[in-house]
Amino acid sequence: VPIAKISGDRYDITSGRLTYAIYVRKDGASLAKTSLIDYQPIEEPCVNPMTTLKVKNLKTGEVESFSSEQGWDNVNVWSGKNELRVVFEFPRSLPIRVIITARAYRKDEITFGLQVINDSQDYTVLSASVPSISFVGYEKPHLLIAQASGQVFDNAYEKEVHWNSHYPNGFGCVSPVLGIYEPTKEKSNGLYVAVHSPSAERCDMRCDMFRKGEGSFSFEYPSTGMGKAYNSFEPVGKVVVRALDGDWYDIACMYEEYVKNHAEWYAPIGRYDTPDWFKDIPVWLMDWMPNDDNPLAEPVPISLRSLVPPKPDDWKNKPIEFAKRLGLPVGYHIYNWHRIPFNNDYPYYFPVKAGFMESIKEFHENNIYVMPYINARLVDTRTSDLSTEKFEREFLSGATLDVDGKLCIETYASHEPDGSLCQLAAMCPSSHIWREALAEIIRKMSKECHVDGVYLDQVSASDANLCCAPHHNHEGGGGSWWVRSYKNIMSRLKEECNDNCIFTSECNAEPYADQFDGFLTWAWVATNYVPFFSKIYAGHVVMFGRSTNGYKKSDKEYFRFHVGQSVMFGQQIGWINADIIDDEEKMVYLSRMCQMRYEFKDYFNYGKMLRPPKTNDFIPTFVTDSAIGFSDVSEAPLILSSCWEKDGNTVMLVTNCDKNEYTLAYDAPFDSYDEIRYYGQGKVSPVVGSKITITISPESAIAIIKKAKEEKNGN
Repeated sequence: VPIAKISGDRYDITSGRLTYAIYVRKDGASLAKTSLIDYQPIEEPCVNPMTTLKVKNLKTGEVESFSSEQGWDNVNVWSGKNELRVVFEFPRSLPIRVIITARAYRKDEITFGLQVINDSQDYTVLSASVPSISFVGYEKPHLLIAQASGQVFDNAYEKEVHWNSHYPNGFGCVSPVLGIYEPTKEKSNGLYVAVHSPSAERCDMRCDMFRKGEGSFSFEYPSTGMGKAYNSFEPVGKVVVRALDGDWYDIACMYEEYVKNHAEWYAPIGRYDTPDWFKDIPVWLMDWMPNDDNPLAEPVPISLRSLVPPKPDDWKNKPIEFAKRLGLPVGYHIYNWHRIPFNNDYPYYFPVKAGFMESIKEFHENNIYVMPYINARLVDTRTSDLSTEKFEREFLSGATLDVDGKLCIETYASHEPDGSLCQLAAMCPSSHIWREALAEIIRKMSKECHVDGVYLDQVSASDANLCCAPHHNHEGGGGSWWVRSYKNIMSRLKEECNDNCIFTSECNAEPYADQFDGFLTWAWVATNYVPFFSKIYAGHVVMFGRSTNGYKKSDKEYFRFHVGQSVMFGQQIGWINADIIDDEEKMVYLSRMCQMRYEFKDYFNYGKMLRPPKTNDFIPTFVTDSAIGFSDVSEAPLILSSCWEKDGNTVMLVTNCDKNEYTLAYDAPFDSYDEIRYYGQGKVSPVVGSKITITISPESAIAIIKKAKEEKNGN
């Protein structure tokens, strides 16, 4: 059976090697697939439209979708030297237009932009998409998705990877970047596809890979003015498609170039607005004060609790014992310092539990920095007697509402006294009510409790809610107002706290990188992660912690892997329960890696990540899943390496997480070296040609240093 072709008149836009073809018909248009082999169009029909428009009838509430494939009264095309514009007019005769613009102003790069014009008094636009980027070619391509630290799927067609998330979102989409490439060829062809949005507008992204040997990347923008008539909008961000020669590291370099020159959130290297104590900490503990003075408190979540029930004073004594053993500064992320239960009765954190404020002085005397938990998004809608009166009086007007005017409610594993789940309302950051509430909480924590930092849960981990509350100080729906509203909040909090007080949040969504001093990267626990995010943001925001607690706590191989990879990725180690001090086997390797992390902190704080060293030698692996309930089961390497540069000095780091000794030859990042530091035992040969051979003992690490010429000469 012959393969059908796209119908319509063909219009091309070309930039260097890259050509896209648009086929225009009387009532619709299609963007052709691209071949990864030669970057030329494939005339087979696509299942992904150039745009999909979603609208809502304001009178009936009915929601309709219109694809660019057909159903438009008019489709007009304007074609110039470096620009192609397609105007879709009047779906089912509604007075709405969608304009897709393709531009080719940079070699090997084509951008796609969107504009929606709504002239209807009866319909509101809910969302519209830019062209889906569809491709074919290669048998076993690698797929990069910018979630967590950056995730690479090999053999992506065969695995039928399907992913969707909302940008920005620290769990699902930390940067709006996707990539497809074939790494086995000498000069691989691939595609860099990213949304370049300087203000981090909300964008809903999707990736679909199919076993028949093709895939697609899709991008949809929720509208601004959502819920209102005549809500025309034009996202500032553009979808950028670029021919790629390289892999995930090259994709990171491309995106880094963009954010460095255009993004509103790109903070200077070194973060001189962040206290040195926070940048220099090598390791973090995480623990909970006991639930002994509130009968409504529930057990610690199983994913975080200790295997053995702790003694009443372990929350205080164990961290001090740990810090004394390590002999290095330690961070302490403390939960349950408040009398209210976890994920319940927010935001009434005061009064604090007995012993909390008194312990802080003792922690400081032992070089422990204290960072308590609060939630910076949610308010409980009911008190313990199930009344909503207090919420309605104090917070309802500042809560987020969806397009239908309903509260945006979230539930977790926390319960009211009657056994029902707590109903937690997501607050709107544009609200002065929420700004004032957070400011009051933070002032007390900083000025009265004398904490060293505050962890504001969920801000960078969660979606930018599509709040449509008509009385709030923002346009309803999408856009960048959510991120900017939190920036206003954080600016105020920093002004009202002690100079050495730091602020962190959950996960690592990039547009919050200048608002917070650090991100808790606890979800970097899959085994196919690469340091995409670290390549771009190491030194611009602190990244700390991985989840090794819960049901994976007894898996020591898993523990060593994540401790070792944390250092290679430039993270601060830990987020470990303080009872680790009782596990001598874990403490041996942890102590070595903490020492390495501390000694090379300036490289992570002020330097840059180079391409990780490569070896063709055997690297041992182990099979594992993650600690936070992901369904993945895969192999993870037990020999890990990285390379960093600062002021002309280069350090190559290698660690062996296994129980056996190995010898490997790496591509050397320098022609000779000046110093070796051992954390455990090993041996390093001189550089011969382009290779450096390393013998590394079990649970050990090695740092190989090449100094700048000026430093070697003593100048």
